[in-house]
Amino acid sequence: MYSSHELNEFSPSRLDGIDINAEKWYRWSYCEFLKDAGMRINFALKFFKFSPQLTIATAVVFCHKFFANHSHKQPENERFVIATACLFLAGKVEETPKALRDVVKTALFIKYQDDPKRYNKLINDRIFMEQQRDVILCAERSLLHTLGFHFHAEHPYKHLLRIVKQMSEEKVIPEKNARDLAQVAWNFANDSAKISVEKEWWETCTVRQSVREDISNQILDLYEQTGGSTISTIASRF
Repeated sequence: MYSSHELNEFSPSRLDGIDINAEKWYRWSYCEFLKDAGMRINFALKFFKFSPQLTIATAVVFCHKFFANHSHKQPENERFVIATACLFLAGKVEETPKALRDVVKTALFIKYQDDPKRYNKLINDRIFMEQQRDVILCAERSLLHTLGFHFHAEHPYKHLLRIVKQMSEEKVIPEKNARDLAQVAWNFANDSAKISVEKEWWETCTVRQSVREDISNQILDLYEQTGGSTISTIASRF
C-alpha cells in the first residue's frame, strides 16, 4: 500500500510531469464518472433489485489502484476508458454483472450527455461500438494484471451502520437522529473515496493525530476544488 506522501510526490503521473492538482482533479473526475455511470445503469435496468453503491465503490478502488501504478499521461490509460473497465469488472466481482454493451452505452451517455445527437449516432454505429468494446476489454486486461487478479475490496458501509446502531442502542445519540447521522457518515465515506490516505479506513481509530488531520484536510481540499460539499445539509443538526 502506498502512503499519501508517496502518491502525492512520486506517483507515475507525477514522475511523468503531471502536477499534484491536476492529478487530484483527474481522480475526482473519474470518481464522479463512476458514480454517475453506476447509478444510471441501475436506473436503466430496474429489474435488478440491488443498490449500485457497493459496485461503484469497488470500481473506485480498482481505479485508484490502477493509477497508483500507471500514469495518466499515457494515451492507453485514458481515465474514462479505465474507469469504464473498472465498472465492468466490479459488476462481475460484486455479482451485479452488466452486459458490456450496456456499460459502453452508459459511458458514452455520460460523456455526450450535452450532445444527444452525437450520442445516438455513436451507439447506432455498429463498427464504432465494436471498437469501443475492444478498447474496454483491452483496458480490462491491463487492469487485471495491475490488480494481480486480487479483487477483494473492503468497504466501510456495513461497519458504519453497525457503529451507528450501537451508538443508538447505548443512548450515545438519540434514536431519532440515528438515521440522519448514518446518512452524513455514509456521505463522508463516499467522499473520502475520492482522496488518497496513508491508512486504510479500518485503521483510523488507532492512527496518529497527524494522519487524521491529513485525511480531514484532503477532504476539505476536495470540497474547495469542486465548489462545495456533497455532504447533506442535515449535518447541521449535529
